[in-house]
This record gives sequence, structure tokens and C-alpha cells, in this order.
Amino acid sequence: MVKESSDIKVALLDQFIPLVQLVQEKCTQAEQVQAAKEIFRMLDELLYDSKEVVKDKAIRILLDIRHIVETDQKDNIMNLTLKLAHDEDS
Repeated sequence: MVKESSDIKVALLDQFIPLVQLVQEKCTQAEQVQAAKEIFRMLDELLYDSKEVVKDKAIRILLDIRHIVETDQKDNIMNLTLKLAHDEDS
């Protein structure tokens, strides 16, 4: 995702909540775990984007996701949040 515009990245982030909801509704537990890994991998990358607008949107999406995910996925959210907070302290 290195060369995409910030508008494309923000549009991608706008799709994360509906995607998570769809995965929870339609997928098996194993598929949900796999989807969560991919979504959190992309979210982790976007949290450190060079454009502030993308980082801000990624943070908002991360906060929104924690309200709709299963309990076992909240650990992923906490890890990303802690990593982000640690990086801001450095």
C-alpha cells in the first residue's frame, strides 16, 4: 500500500466496519480468525501511514472496531493500541 493516495486508503478504512460485521455474520469461526488477522495486519500498516489523515482515520476505525468484535479479537485491538501508544512516547 505504499504508493496509493491517502483518499484510497481512507476509502479502504471506511470499508473495515461493514466488512467485520459481514464476516461475523456470514463466516465460520475459522474464517473469522483468518479475516481478523488480515484486517488487523492492514490496520497496523495504516496506523503508521505517512499521511496524518490516514493515521487519524485508522485510529478512529480501531476504536470503532473494538465495539463490534468478539472478545477474543479485542486482544488484537489492545496490542495495536499499546504499540501505537508506545511509539508515540518514543
